[in-house]
Amino acid sequence: MSAQLEKSLTVPRDLSFLRQADHMKRLQSLPTARIAPMPHNHQGVVAGQARNKLPPNYEAKIRQAEWLLDSREGQIAKRPRYS
Repeated sequence: MSAQLEKSLTVPRDLSFLRQADHMKRLQSLPTARIAPMPHNHQGVVAGQARNKLPPNYEAKIRQAEWLLDSREGQIAKRPRYS
């Protein structure tokens, strides 16, 4: 009977050891989980700084330049060709 009592007492110890091992594994993986998104965040910061360096009317200038190119291409296409 004492053998069964001993087995029943060792089971919780085994479970607590497994629980502690799982806890330690998760605890050790926290720094890598924290560091993993840093490069992506840095890319966003760099892109934001590049956007901030542009003049405020940059997008309007780009749209105007595209419109001018499109209209000139249309004018060139409408010209009669001389052989």
